[in-house]
Amino acid sequence: MVNLLGMDITEGAENGKPAGAAFIVRQADAEKAAKLYEYQEKYTETEQKAGLPPLLSLLKSALWLGWVIPGCAIMKAGGFADGYRRVPWLYWLCAGCFAAWLVLFLWEKRRQKQVAESPELKELNENADRFLAEAKAALHIPENAVDLDVFGERFILKNGEPKHKSLDGFSDYLNLDLFAFAEDGSLFLASAEAVWEIPLTALRSAERTKKLSFAGWNKQKPYNHKDYRKYKVTVNQFGMYFARCWRVNILDSKGEFYLLIPEYDADAFSALTGLHLDNDKMKG
Repeated sequence: MVNLLGMDITEGAENGKPAGAAFIVRQADAEKAAKLYEYQEKYTETEQKAGLPPLLSLLKSALWLGWVIPGCAIMKAGGFADGYRRVPWLYWLCAGCFAAWLVLFLWEKRRQKQVAESPELKELNENADRFLAEAKAALHIPENAVDLDVFGERFILKNGEPKHKSLDGFSDYLNLDLFAFAEDGSLFLASAEAVWEIPLTALRSAERTKKLSFAGWNKQKPYNHKDYRKYKVTVNQFGMYFARCWRVNILDSKGEFYLLIPEYDADAFSALTGLHLDNDKMKG
């Protein structure tokens, strides 16, 4: 069983093709796909300008550990006053790391603000809105389609079985921001490039996962907003998010697949499909 939105990166394989390609019923033409790729490249370049250079970003994370770990050690030693008396060098190490981390943190925030207010990003966002409207029209995505997060992943085939591979050495899954709608007994998932059709009868069972690490937060409200608080989504100092998911198992003539629906979007999934996610079975 493989993630329907998973990408096979086995050496020599047809990379970039989703495992569930057989479910694709509509695709953007080559010209629009090229425009999308060009836009994604430009947007990624602009986003990178907002962050610190890779080495400084790594240093910032190391400095964070450099003041948090000694700080905890000092507190365990009896508080700052008693800790300073016992191990003064640890106190100064903690203070030095914190000061250096704070400088990098503030510099990063300043870069983010400059990019957010730049004409370049404004133009990119305007072009994105126009491109998205064109893509939705071309792929016949209805206006009432809802935004649904679904986790994609990468894998390699080993002895004929898919083996999960992390995205970048940190996050395990990519958070895909898809359009979702239901028509004629099927669930449709759509990006700006393709539309997948999954018969509702193929959604056979579901199981709740442990917390999974993923890259990217797609919702307009932040992950720690009161609307998402009950789902206990977290993020670490490396920008990795963590959330539990529902693994929805698909059994179809095209094969056996699954979808990973984050817990915070389970209600939206149920509203679309009329199916209540529950361990080991799907309730209609």
